[in-house]
Amino acid sequence: MARKPAPFNLTVNDQLELESWLRTSTLSQNLVQRARIVLALNNGESPKTVAERLETSTPTVFKWRNRYIEQGLSGLQDAPRPGQPRKLDRKKVKSILDDTVKKLPKESTHWSVRLMAEHAGVSRWQVHQIWKAADLKPHRLKTFKISNDPDFAEKVFDVVGLYLNPPDNALVLSVDEKTQIQALDRTQLEFILAVPGRRYRGRKLSDAGVTARFYKAVTDAHLGHILKVDLTAETFNYVLDQRALDRARMMDGKLLLVTNMADHDPLEIVERYRALADIERGFRVLKSDIEIAPVYHRLPDRIRAHALICFLALVLYRVLRMRLKASNHPLSPTRALEIARKIQFHQVLLHRRETASGLTKLKPEQRDLFEAIGLPAPAASRL
Repeated sequence: MARKPAPFNLTVNDQLELESWLRTSTLSQNLVQRARIVLALNNGESPKTVAERLETSTPTVFKWRNRYIEQGLSGLQDAPRPGQPRKLDRKKVKSILDDTVKKLPKESTHWSVRLMAEHAGVSRWQVHQIWKAADLKPHRLKTFKISNDPDFAEKVFDVVGLYLNPPDNALVLSVDEKTQIQALDRTQLEFILAVPGRRYRGRKLSDAGVTARFYKAVTDAHLGHILKVDLTAETFNYVLDQRALDRARMMDGKLLLVTNMADHDPLEIVERYRALADIERGFRVLKSDIEIAPVYHRLPDRIRAHALICFLALVLYRVLRMRLKASNHPLSPTRALEIARKIQFHQVLLHRRETASGLTKLKPEQRDLFEAIGLPAPAASRL
């Protein structure tokens, strides 16, 4: 006679967490399989039945059963591998970044992962991770731009650190101190000035080659009306149109409306443009913030019903925006919806007999949101 397995029960929170693992498409399949095993045992199935249904072995089922009993959900994760990975200190990472942007290897015209690993005495994987975090691509001539900032490595540490381990309520602001024209001037100097003893990739450019590449850079930056490149000159030459530059600076950040309705008042034209922009903004809100996707309907009643749903959703969005503005609340409607979406109501069936339900415990920012828009906070008794 087979021995009856020991009783196995999951807590409500663990059961909800494991069920969410099954719905996640980005989770490792190993973790999904372990979640299926534990949930099946919780439903009363024997280890042998679970092993046959999930096409695994009975010892594997017992392994994850015992790991959960001993360690909880953390026991379902992979155990750490023996040995400790090699770590790089801050000084070594700074040295690799400085050498990448300020030096060139003797063996080639640019750094590769292999050359830098041999030069710095580290592994290729570590060089790849450092370059990836700093967005350095020495092998890409068209997109790689050497930074001449003396504090380049320190700034990379600060910025990359914010992304890898961000503190609560962190805000990252990026400010470009150089205009496009200054960047093009710097590119032009790189084309025409040669540093003695420095290796360059490919053949030395002629004046025609410098002109062609500079003209392409100007065209790609849409600055052809400001920088006039002389393609017929024998030597490299360009002219900066100061008048066009002053006009561009004057129009920067402004919107110019051109119309053929000469009999209309300018204020009326602006109001019509605002109405059109408001309609376009409404469609964008429906697709992005409210997430109502376009649906094809054939029957007139369904077309009208879908249009009514979109209209009501947009009205509620506008009401939310108005109430937030009236209460001088700093949240935008988009951020308010993100906070509200984190409130969830769940119902689960325990042991195929009892039903349990629960509502997400409201955080202070969620309670503050409902108070700002004048709505009662959700409660399980009203659901």
